[in-house]
Amino acid sequence: MKTINIQRTVCSIAVFVFMLFTQSCKKDNVGPNGSNGGFDERVIGSWQHQEILGEREFTQTFVDEITFRADGTGFEETFDIGSAGQSPRQRVNFTWSRKPNNVLSIRFDANNVFDIRFTITDSGEGMAMTSPNGTRKVFTRMN
Repeated sequence: MKTINIQRTVCSIAVFVFMLFTQSCKKDNVGPNGSNGGFDERVIGSWQHQEILGEREFTQTFVDEITFRADGTGFEETFDIGSAGQSPRQRVNFTWSRKPNNVLSIRFDANNVFDIRFTITDSGEGMAMTSPNGTRKVFTRMN
């Protein structure tokens, strides 16, 4: 009787350990064709980066908003906010495509194509983008 209880206990523990290591609580980021190819689909959406310069009443906030659509199009809007109010938004449309290892190829026009490396936080609310020259901006999700 004791041997049967020990066998059941060992079997239960083995099943538990097997399930523990084969199940994941993290949502899979699957693309439209059913496979993500190692690409983090959470990049799709709108993101904002702010850089604040100066202090007290002499501050200038530079804002960069970028939107990636699932169809491979997007746009970037930039503006600044200072003591004189908000400047007009400047909008530039682009197309983008995926590359391996969380790299986006962003094409503003035929002569302006940039490969941007990105990482997204576990929560999906923050994204760091690093340009080819090493400039790094941290964005927060807008939607």
